[in-house]
Amino acid sequence: MEGSNEGDAKQSANRRLKGTVVDRGLVYGNLAWWQGKKADPAHTHKWTAFVRGPQNEDISFFVKKVVFLLHESFERPKRVVTHHPYEISATGWGEFELCIRIYFVDASEKPVELFHHIRLFPPDAAPQSMKRPVIYEQYEEIVFNDPTESFYKRLTSQPSGPPIPHPLSHQTRVLFSEEDDLEKIQSGRAKINQEIERVMIA
Repeated sequence: MEGSNEGDAKQSANRRLKGTVVDRGLVYGNLAWWQGKKADPAHTHKWTAFVRGPQNEDISFFVKKVVFLLHESFERPKRVVTHHPYEISATGWGEFELCIRIYFVDASEKPVELFHHIRLFPPDAAPQSMKRPVIYEQYEEIVFNDPTESFYKRLTSQPSGPPIPHPLSHQTRVLFSEEDDLEKIQSGRAKINQEIERVMIA
């Protein structure tokens, strides 16, 4: 009977919750530091690419590992990170597209693949600085449809113990949410409409 009870519990944990949708936000991007005018031409910048929680929190309670696929010119272009913080660092001279593959603790969930342009240079041709890194990151909402019962519990529960912030949290956005971005978009649209009205009146 004991074996039967264990089997029932396992079957229940693997049961998919039909009609249930859970979303989790992730932030991915990179920071780049210019190494100065005297740097090796092949290593003009040091950069770190990462995947983190929207508030810099540890996401290992539902993320199993992150695979970073670099440009083929790099030594070991495939980098696998299996624990927090999910990040890699390297040096180089040029920008390229990085593939990020995220695997979840529930092996039945398909990995999510994201693409990120490694940015080394400041936008708008701004001068480079050794004191301030270039920061380029994006927010992505991961949607889980019909998760298993056990994975649903992970997704909807808070991690135990105090939060472990990402080590780069002092240089990235502390808070990253759709509400913030939507507010900025609406504000930008309002300014554009005001400018259009001003031009039409003139």
